[in-house]
Amino acid sequence: MPVIKCKMCGGDIRLDEGKTFGTCEYCGSVMTLPRVSDEQRAAAFNRGNHFRRMGEFDKALAVYERIVAEDDTDAEAHWCCALCRFGIEYVEDPATYEWLPTCHRASFDSFLEDVDYLAALEHSDGITRRQYQKDAAKIAEVQRGILATSQSAEPYDVFISYKELDAEGNRTRDSILAQEIYYRLTEKGWRVFFSRISLEDVPGTQYEPYIFAALNSAKVMIVVGTSAENLNAVWVKNEWSRYLSLMRRDRSKLLIPCYRDMDPYDLPEQLAVLMSYDMGKIGFIQDLIRGVDKVLNAEKPKEAAAPVKERVIVQQSGGGPNVTALLKRGHQALEDGDWDKARGFYDQVLSMDAENAEAFIGLALAGSRSRDTQSYINNLCSGSAKVETLTLDRDKAHIEESIAKAAVPGYCDEKELRKLYNFYVSYSAKLRGETTFTQQVKAQFSSDRNLARAFRYAQGETKQKLEALKKGLHDRLDKRVKAAEAADKEALEEAKEDYAAKLEAAEQKVEEMSRAAQEKREADYMETCDMQAKAQTRMEYWNAETRFKALKGYKDADARAEECDRRANELWAADIAEKKKTEAAQKKKKRTIGIVVGVLAVAAIAFVVVWNNIIIPKQKLNTAMGLLDSGDYEAAYALFEEIGNSDAIAASKYDRAVALIDAGHYEEALILLDGLNYNDSTDRVLEIKKTLFPALYNASVGKLITFGSYEQDNNTSNGKEDIEWLVLAKEGNRILVISRYALDCKQYNTENSSVTWGSCTLRKWLNDSFLNEAFSKEEQALIPTVAVSADKNPDYTTNPGNSTLDQVFLLSAPEAQRYFSSDEARKCVPTAYAIAQGAYTSNSYSAVSASTCFWWLRSPGNNSQKASGVLIDGSIRSIGHDVDCELDTVRPALWVALP
Repeated sequence: MPVIKCKMCGGDIRLDEGKTFGTCEYCGSVMTLPRVSDEQRAAAFNRGNHFRRMGEFDKALAVYERIVAEDDTDAEAHWCCALCRFGIEYVEDPATYEWLPTCHRASFDSFLEDVDYLAALEHSDGITRRQYQKDAAKIAEVQRGILATSQSAEPYDVFISYKELDAEGNRTRDSILAQEIYYRLTEKGWRVFFSRISLEDVPGTQYEPYIFAALNSAKVMIVVGTSAENLNAVWVKNEWSRYLSLMRRDRSKLLIPCYRDMDPYDLPEQLAVLMSYDMGKIGFIQDLIRGVDKVLNAEKPKEAAAPVKERVIVQQSGGGPNVTALLKRGHQALEDGDWDKARGFYDQVLSMDAENAEAFIGLALAGSRSRDTQSYINNLCSGSAKVETLTLDRDKAHIEESIAKAAVPGYCDEKELRKLYNFYVSYSAKLRGETTFTQQVKAQFSSDRNLARAFRYAQGETKQKLEALKKGLHDRLDKRVKAAEAADKEALEEAKEDYAAKLEAAEQKVEEMSRAAQEKREADYMETCDMQAKAQTRMEYWNAETRFKALKGYKDADARAEECDRRANELWAADIAEKKKTEAAQKKKKRTIGIVVGVLAVAAIAFVVVWNNIIIPKQKLNTAMGLLDSGDYEAAYALFEEIGNSDAIAASKYDRAVALIDAGHYEEALILLDGLNYNDSTDRVLEIKKTLFPALYNASVGKLITFGSYEQDNNTSNGKEDIEWLVLAKEGNRILVISRYALDCKQYNTENSSVTWGSCTLRKWLNDSFLNEAFSKEEQALIPTVAVSADKNPDYTTNPGNSTLDQVFLLSAPEAQRYFSSDEARKCVPTAYAIAQGAYTSNSYSAVSASTCFWWLRSPGNNSQKASGVLIDGSIRSIGHDVDCELDTVRPALWVALP
């Protein structure tokens, strides 16, 4: 299995085939992973990562570009190219232990528009693409901070690059020589950037904005070195290689290598081609000063004007040479970032020539603190679109209707519908936000009075370049809108297709369920009609009547029930009449006729009493017992209530329950004995419960029990598997348990927002979907609703929210510490189903072949957008993971009340 190095900390990550997303088990960082099919490709990525983490961005870029040349569809290689181009290094924040991006090669070009970043998005999808977008947003934010800081930084004439410290941390000879040069140049009145002095009050982590500003403003760079090793030192090379790139864009800049006690042929190849100075020669410093002075103060020949940069838009107009000189001074002030001075020069031009378009352009640039037209566009487009929570109305109503239907058994899970709904909200908000932002920027551009006057007075080449500026801005903005339109569009379409398929399947299922129920109802009706047709005795009519009453409201079942009752009463009346006729025929002797009549009268009365109070109830009792045998308890006890003889009911229930116990039908017996205060029914109920739930009654801390069922082997054809639970505590008649394995892979919250346990989506899922999926109604009755405390994170002060009332919950960080004796005990293996749902696993800390995983705790992390959890090595990660992380697993916990 190939091993790749973590982009943040350099730790080993073992790659499973096809996995392009994971978490480093050493630093806990969530990151994208390369597609590596062999050790050679893994070695190439590791080499590039090594160079990038060491600050050797050019070397790293060359490695990644070779990977891209071999496979242009490798998203991770494109992403790493973008990181190198902007000098991105990840540094651990000592306060939060989070790895954050730092930028060592700031640029006016946005990271979000880098060609390799866009290629990475193009060749990735799903969770990988979203991670790229999330990381890129952080980098762009860092970049904006650097640019904002650099705008206020002091401009320089000369930049001195050198190595400050050697391997032992001592000051180098290069630093001493560079300082001497610094003093000699500052004596000439030049502004010189010398990091030892220029950055002495700046924290090391905040150097980049000032270095970036100095590199861009300086007209001359002096590179000082006493060895090839020092000249090629990471940060020295970083500075002079960046300056060489600036020289290719601005030919007025000059780089001067200065060496001592080394052969000039040992200079780095890029510096060897430049004119250099030997610091050991007599008169070196005078030669260097003359070279610098030539660049900073030399007049350009009038007959051969220097190539005009983009921001210098030439337009011939009134005012003559003085106007030209003032315009040049204004452009120089723009280059130096001296906005007030630039405005002064351009105002002087307009005093001489009130319709000078070039001066109005300069005022517009100075007003927006832009050095040229490109940075003007960058500044206008550097803002963030305001995201408005809007949905596409044509689909919203349909989705909400479907969400309401999700409560109907047989329809697709509400989670799937909410997922689609969130896609629509996100997609529409991005689109609307970028469109609104674009309109605002275009309006801001159009309302700039200086630019409006420049457009009015511009002619010839100046007018063409103004039009190009406008087109460039509009193209840039339109590109943002198109990017927003493309963002998540593929995922949205996939979600719509998936939703449509599931909804269709759900509707079919509901239809089938309805059809099956209708067919059963019709079958019961036809069978009962047949019973009615064949009935001859009162008992047979009563049985038919009972079954028709169970079909209340269906077709003519109510009328047939009344008909059966009427026929039963007629038969009963006929029987009475027949008996009376028989009694009358027995009156034979006159002398005893009065006595016989009296006896018969008494007998008739007694018979009616016996019939009404014994025979009919006995027949109905037999019918009720027959219904009990068939499992129709509702109809049976309706007859019991009709009979009204509680002693007979209790006796019959008890006798029937005893017979069921002897036959091994404990569940049915428990139903009969439940709440029955007769004979030894209470003792028998306890015996049955111990027989049905031996694990619960015999459970002890540290032991395993089985309770409920859930898909675990990822083979739905064989049904769900019994859930094993580890007993954590036993209090009175209830036990606290946690699943032995991680049962599923779920986000703590479906959106990356500030949440607590009380408001997160995982809590709702556990107490709704999971509860109904894993436990029957009878089992749910054994799971009490308990108060779940809002336990704080022991290492941070993040607000944990309020206590909740739950049946199913997660352990808190303190509880995970209390109930598990060690990291080893906290390690957890996910089920095959959880892995199939996206769980990140590693076997680095497992003594057996099974891999362990990260599992959520309910306590917050170091901020409200993170939740704590247990790492693959069993240790508690207090800082937590982002709440919307899709790689982490769930170990439900609950209390079970003894039945």
